[in-house]
Amino acid sequence: MLANEAKHDDKTVKNALKDVAHAEKSEHNATKQERSAHATHEKAVKTEAKLQSELEKLTHKHNDAVSKANATANEAQRKSAEHQRIVGVVQQSKANLDHVQHTHKEHSIQRDQKLAALHESHAPVDPAPGTGAPVGQTGAPGIGAVQTGGGGGASQPVGGRGYGGTAPGENGHIGLAKAEAINAQQHGQAPGQTV
Repeated sequence: MLANEAKHDDKTVKNALKDVAHAEKSEHNATKQERSAHATHEKAVKTEAKLQSELEKLTHKHNDAVSKANATANEAQRKSAEHQRIVGVVQQSKANLDHVQHTHKEHSIQRDQKLAALHESHAPVDPAPGTGAPVGQTGAPGIGAVQTGGGGGASQPVGGRGYGGTAPGENGHIGLAKAEAINAQQHGQAPGQTV
């Protein structure tokens, strides 16, 4: 009976030793896990702090980007409005050019007609046979009649000295250059200047 008690006590001690060893091993593992958890936490804290700093920088950059986007949108609208205004100016300029060209064409036609009429009105007139006076003229001085001047009896055609024409001894009619000069004076232009 004493032997059984001793055997039981030995077994109890062994089990207790095993429990202690198992508990110590568990405690050692728990210590390692605790240290690892703290290290992981510290790393997470550092990562969060770093990301927070980057987030603040990115937030600042984002705010700048938003401001720039708004500013460029306003500038784009202003440029679009300016472009439309210039388009209107171009259209108005083209319309004005068409009007000026049309007016220039009409004035050129009118000038050509006036010049032709001026040439026709100053064309030399042949005298009627046996009369010594131009056909269709009354013979009144200075109004198309052939009149005798003081230059040795030379006759003067239409436009004598009293009419602004040629002097005695010059050609008997006004040439093209003279007609163009008269037409230029009527339009306030230098002789020979084209429109």
